[in-house]
Amino acid sequence: SLDNQTIALRADSGAVAWTHSSLEEQATLLGGASPASDGMTAVVGYSSGELVALLLDSGRELWSDSLAALRRTDQMAGITSIRGNPVIDRALVFAVGNSGRMNANDLRRGLRFWEVNISSTEMPWVAGDHIFLVTTDAELLCLTVEGGVRWAVKLPAFTDPEERTGPIQWRGPLLAGGRGLVRSLAGALPV
Repeated sequence: SLDNQTIALRADSGAVAWTHSSLEEQATLLGGASPASDGMTAVVGYSSGELVALLLDSGRELWSDSLAALRRTDQMAGITSIRGNPVIDRALVFAVGNSGRMNANDLRRGLRFWEVNISSTEMPWVAGDHIFLVTTDAELLCLTVEGGVRWAVKLPAFTDPEERTGPIQWRGPLLAGGRGLVRSLAGALPV
């Protein structure tokens, strides 16, 4: 919810099964991340930068971690929101925040396997041994599931690069049929 609460509803009746709250933020990005689930656990990203794993049946907190960067490089990095959906793959949770940190955590215990200094408002896309992500710096990254950068492609940042006007906000990537696609309001770009 807008005030950093997760509310679980019973499918049969719509009654509230449990709730969980995080710290409220004064400034946040519009929109929020949807929880990821493996059928037993929900992983929730909040606008406070908190990443929390909750048991689906009771709402009990298993672990929490923070994606808020320790050093902020600009004013936008001060907004710690997790806007891109966390992803669960092979018992690992991959999540990225706006303030400059991406983590891979163990789903059951929350142990942090790695972290990289990346800022994004988009959901990481896991495909095999690779993770694809569009950053807030207009880069398309391919990471390994071990946290290394395999390659990076700089996307156009402005519709008029010479005048540096018309900033472009990239969305995605979307992977299907062995192909990738990133998009902006100006159109789509195959990768």
